[in-house]
Amino acid sequence: MKKTDIFAAFVMGCCVGAAAALFYSKRKYDALMAEEIVPEPDKKEDILEDSDDPPAETTQKSESVLEYARRINDIGYSDKPIEEDYVMAPYVIKPEDFGTIENFREISLNMYSDGVIASDDGEIYDEDMIEDTIGRESLEHISDYEEDVVHVRNEANACDYELVVDPRKYSDIYPGFEED
Repeated sequence: MKKTDIFAAFVMGCCVGAAAALFYSKRKYDALMAEEIVPEPDKKEDILEDSDDPPAETTQKSESVLEYARRINDIGYSDKPIEEDYVMAPYVIKPEDFGTIENFREISLNMYSDGVIASDDGEIYDEDMIEDTIGRESLEHISDYEEDVVHVRNEANACDYELVVDPRKYSDIYPGFEED
């Protein structure tokens, strides 16, 4: 036999062996993956019966980020500690996103020309209330989407806020008000 024939037989053997190993490992790991991804029907029903939570399709979308973090920690997906004082800051949303999350309250606020921010019933929001509800930064985004309006989502309070600029003064609408 010539050296080229021996070399060709060696290369052919390597190719056949590699193809067989590829075929075997692909079939083996596809089966393992399918087993892990698709739970058996009996196990799925047991999980739902043991759980106090409703099935995923009916889970409310209004859970806060902190609740999700706790759930992830409880399940064991993460071993990072949860910061109890973590609160997601309010953020500006598009007008079409306003009121789309079930169980989020929709609150309308007015910002008058004298700088007073108040609810529709006239309750004045002080600096702390503004920071805790819509955040001071959101005022910089008035008219980003709609003229004289900004929509803000606050997941910590489970509220969507609509702040509308009113060209009148607060004291013109509520005469007993005196500016500081």
